[in-house]
Amino acid sequence: KQWYQRRVAITAGNCNITDDCIEGFVNVVKTNQTLESISLETNKITGKYLKQLALALEANSTLKELRIANQYYTTGVGDEMAISKALDKNNSITKFSMNWKNTGARNQADRCIMRNNDIARKKRQGLL
Repeated sequence: KQWYQRRVAITAGNCNITDDCIEGFVNVVKTNQTLESISLETNKITGKYLKQLALALEANSTLKELRIANQYYTTGVGDEMAISKALDKNNSITKFSMNWKNTGARNQADRCIMRNNDIARKKRQGLL
């Protein structure tokens, strides 16, 4: 027998999503425990609401992939730092894309993603 695992994902790239729609995505990230991937690339979401989405990651342990790159509006340094700190508190995100302006925030986020990939690898090998 072969077993297939269903991957639950939301792909809403280039859908003209604005800040008005993000509250729904934030609630989904906070409450849904089966969702593995969200792609909101190439939309019109400001840094303030991208930060809210990232802060919702603290309540989610199943999401593995979050793609929020190529937004119409640029993010501020404070928003980028908050996003990288939110990634630091999450151990499940193994793929993350965003256009960074702040090198420090990008480096911190990269370290978090590498740490999470190491955790996922150790779980697959049965070491955790």
